[in-house]
Amino acid sequence: MNEIVNDCGGRIKSEVQVEGSDKNHVTVSLSLYLKRLSASGPPIGWSTVEHQTELEVSFHYRPLLWGSQLKLQQLLNATLQLKRVAADSDGRLLLDFTTTTHFHGWFVTSHRGAPHVRSTVYPPHGLLTNMSLHLIWSQATWNSPVQSWRATSDYSLQDYSGNYTASLVACVAAPGLQYTPNAASDCIPQVPPVRLSIPVNFQHSAKPAALSYGLETHFVISNNLDSLLGPPENLQDYKGPYFPEETVVGHILWLPTHQLHSAYQLTVHRVYVCSGNADTAPTSCLRGSPGLGHTILLLDRDDPEISDDSYNDNSFEARFASEMDDIGKLAHFPGADGFIFKVAPLYSMNVGNQWYLQALYSIGPRSATRYTRSVDNGLPENASTVKPFLLEPSINVPHAKEVLAPGTFIAAAGVILLTACCLGGALCQSRRQPTSDVVAPLNSSLQSPNTGKQQVLLRAIPVTVWNDLASNEGTEV
Repeated sequence: MNEIVNDCGGRIKSEVQVEGSDKNHVTVSLSLYLKRLSASGPPIGWSTVEHQTELEVSFHYRPLLWGSQLKLQQLLNATLQLKRVAADSDGRLLLDFTTTTHFHGWFVTSHRGAPHVRSTVYPPHGLLTNMSLHLIWSQATWNSPVQSWRATSDYSLQDYSGNYTASLVACVAAPGLQYTPNAASDCIPQVPPVRLSIPVNFQHSAKPAALSYGLETHFVISNNLDSLLGPPENLQDYKGPYFPEETVVGHILWLPTHQLHSAYQLTVHRVYVCSGNADTAPTSCLRGSPGLGHTILLLDRDDPEISDDSYNDNSFEARFASEMDDIGKLAHFPGADGFIFKVAPLYSMNVGNQWYLQALYSIGPRSATRYTRSVDNGLPENASTVKPFLLEPSINVPHAKEVLAPGTFIAAAGVILLTACCLGGALCQSRRQPTSDVVAPLNSSLQSPNTGKQQVLLRAIPVTVWNDLASNEGTEV
């Protein structure tokens, strides 16, 4: 309209507001001239014919700006092109797309002239996520600029398919206005935003599960000795507390996917019972493990002499299932092995009611002739998981004793040393008794209260102190 009026000599004949409407009616008149030039014979030569007419145009418009010249609202439209559909490392949807405006201006994420509206992307109806929209890049021009956008879902979903809607705030520049670096303040935001459709067909493929290999063994404990006679695959863990008169029955089960029981045998070699340190569960019952407070070697198939068969004169009565004559039926299940022990000695150790079990086992061929593949005919031992079990906390044992601390052990060693020094003098006239009846548990790993470091106690060795050089009697400490 500026060019028609200012450059071409057009005239606005009338401009009135339509009654009951926000539109204006405008009539514009423009003079059109036509000159035809032709050649004639002498004496006329060249001749011209001129024509003039008036072109009158009427139209309606909604006023956009009021000023010294009329400005018309433009048709707000654009083209959207989807460039990439993907999922980020967290599984959230990524939509990369570009827009090209078909008006004199561009799209903005927000504008201070319309603070209540923002550009955004709406997910399909029923999709339980929101989308965040970011403007990546804009072409520096008002004339149909190309702009790059990225929309990201707030949550990770399995299926993102559906019809998304881009709601973009158009910002229109005045006709003839040149683009400047301060372009954001030169355009006027339009309400409502322009809505463009984004059809998406994308299912988020789940990451494949990491391939892991295992022996497919299970560690089950119960308080019923008859459980050793039943089918191993039907065993269930006992979750309740163990009372002083009860027996812990442990099972190591091998349940491979393929039935290999007829060719291989599972054997339990060692069994440990241990406690945690300062309410911390140990990662293993083996010495040096983090969180380990106290550990007892209940059974050792290869070297039974080093196992701890009792504590405070209470026997664990620990046995392998293969050592029990009444459990011979277990031999029919080569993929299982077990053990038993009584919990009564644990009640005499004042270290709490939470205990843990761990077993070392091996799986090897049932026939000895198949060991020829190994250099030393030995089998690697595998450690079971650490299985927790509870003692009944309401039972108070009157003779329960504190576990021997490292300082106490040093003091006891000093007493033994003093007693030995008395052998050469006459001071030792009477039979010496041990200064304390506290017996250190065998193969123990204890926590020092001062340093916080684990101390290893050696196995207790009987020492005989003689009262008289001429006497054959002595006191064992």
